[in-house]
Amino acid sequence: MTNDLTVASGGLLTHSSNTVVELNKQKLNLSGSLTIESEGKIDVTGKGHSVRQGPGIGVQYYGGGYGGRGGAIHAGSEEGICYGSLVDPQHLGTGGYSAPGGGAIILEISGTFQNNGVVCADGGSAVNYAGSGGSINIRAGKFIGTGDFSANGGKVTNGGPGGGGRIALTIMDNGNDFSNIGPVFAKRSEVGSGGSAGTIYLRLPGQNINEGKLIIDNNGKEGSGTTINEFVTDTSVGDVELINSACLFLEEDQVLEVSGIWSNSASFIAEPNSAIIFNNNRGTDSIIYGSTSFMGLICTNAGKNIYFEANLIQTIKEYGRLILNGTPGEPVTLYSSREHTAWALAIDPLAEQAVSHCRIQDSIASDAEGTAINSEDKGRNVNWRFLTVIPGETNTWTGAVSSFWSDRDNWSLDRAPNEDNFVLIPSGCPHNPELDAPRSIGGILIEQGADLALNSHNLIVTRDASIRGLLKADNFETITFTTNACFAGGTFIPALSTIKLSGTQDREFNGADLTFYKLEIEDSTAPLLFTGGFTATEFRCTEEVENVAMYFGAGITIYTRDFIMLGSDTMPNISLHGKESGSNWNLVATGLRWVRGANVRDSNASDGMSILAALSTDSGNSRRWNFDS
Repeated sequence: MTNDLTVASGGLLTHSSNTVVELNKQKLNLSGSLTIESEGKIDVTGKGHSVRQGPGIGVQYYGGGYGGRGGAIHAGSEEGICYGSLVDPQHLGTGGYSAPGGGAIILEISGTFQNNGVVCADGGSAVNYAGSGGSINIRAGKFIGTGDFSANGGKVTNGGPGGGGRIALTIMDNGNDFSNIGPVFAKRSEVGSGGSAGTIYLRLPGQNINEGKLIIDNNGKEGSGTTINEFVTDTSVGDVELINSACLFLEEDQVLEVSGIWSNSASFIAEPNSAIIFNNNRGTDSIIYGSTSFMGLICTNAGKNIYFEANLIQTIKEYGRLILNGTPGEPVTLYSSREHTAWALAIDPLAEQAVSHCRIQDSIASDAEGTAINSEDKGRNVNWRFLTVIPGETNTWTGAVSSFWSDRDNWSLDRAPNEDNFVLIPSGCPHNPELDAPRSIGGILIEQGADLALNSHNLIVTRDASIRGLLKADNFETITFTTNACFAGGTFIPALSTIKLSGTQDREFNGADLTFYKLEIEDSTAPLLFTGGFTATEFRCTEEVENVAMYFGAGITIYTRDFIMLGSDTMPNISLHGKESGSNWNLVATGLRWVRGANVRDSNASDGMSILAALSTDSGNSRRWNFDS
């Protein structure tokens, strides 16, 4: 639409109600300016998902969730859950048990958006169990006016308020900011227990989609948590501000990436294996304001500068992760926000520390001694030790005190291994090791009689691996080998894990006729030789661009249910050859057989089902392969 548009006093712009499916939203693309006069409204209150409908429903009696959780007060009830994008909200709000959710306002205004009235996507209200707020997503040249922007959870008289919705406001014209707009709210109801604030996301001119400020503001009311879970998307932002009794809840295995400021004057809850990750390019600054208990505090961006508010304590929780890694010549800087004034870091003794190539100043470590590898002590640090580590150095497991991988007292080098260490796990130790977090190490030998439990955590091995003892998975772990890996003499308990073979140099894999769940070839740009057979539920390689060369030792047998080799559809780029021309290798596939873009030689598939190979080449001596498909 090309024109200026005015919503006059008493005027209303809205959309029709929704039920189960997201059909109706207030969308407008305007080449011009939009003015809402006093007493004018763009209002989609209660126009979202109908009662008990939407992605944010709970269990039994509940307020709807979206940006924030919906409230639930009865035994056996569960709060409405969070979902949708932090930075580009498009969804309708979810209906609570008794009221619908808020609708969606999505506007693109090339000129000025002057709001002296109301822009509202609140949830529907009820005596109990209201709907969640909806979406307000507006891009405009600039914003002015005194009117409200509101995506609040629906109000209740008693309990079960709706969770707040999501708001994103973006300024497109240079030289403008948010200093001339009215209040912006995405809170829960003033009344009732449970429920939580939604999210507000503000972007200034020139900021990319993930460079704005995320604000969580519950207007002074205690709530159950604005949750980042598997249903919440676009979790990379510029700044984070937690204010006015807000509570940000980071569920297990979830991360929030922050490139700028972390400011916590409210509450933060972090579940196991979650993390706040400070990213962005070298030379950029991040500042941590307020005291926060982190389950994971991570920065692996070389040259990044992180400043910690002076006189305050940051905490790394039990079984948490402190991972701060620069590179030689481009360290990560860890300084106080005020030089010569200390910042404190309380590190639980059972937390993982992986601090390397950092520049540290004015830091007081407590609870556990801080350990920094190949890092610079810039002065006035207390309870830190600075160690020099030589790549390839062997760190031997002693198991002196526990099975806990991160406990330095369990290792010969008085510290847990880093990614450069070769790890030796001998037999006869008082305790066998268990991973406590995802790990990357520079090679491993598990001796006969010894064992390593992955404990649901991934493992990356960047140099040679020899498994002569027991390697035990118990879930969906991924074990990545980038060079040689040999299981000869060893035992493997696969559970539902994946063995991933990748690498850029010639290497060998000996499965020693053991059973694996999934075996996958990925990012493999150098020849890979299989020197022993194996059994797998799935043997897979998917590579449509690069050439992948696999060679198989004479007489070995690969047993697999599913055999999936998906290469280029223009020229065969996955080679499946005997080690030497004329030396057969055996393939027994009994389930899904999906092959494309393969070059096959010396493969005997006679004991399994026939292999249909599309757009592939027979380079000779292959049996029960069909290259005409």
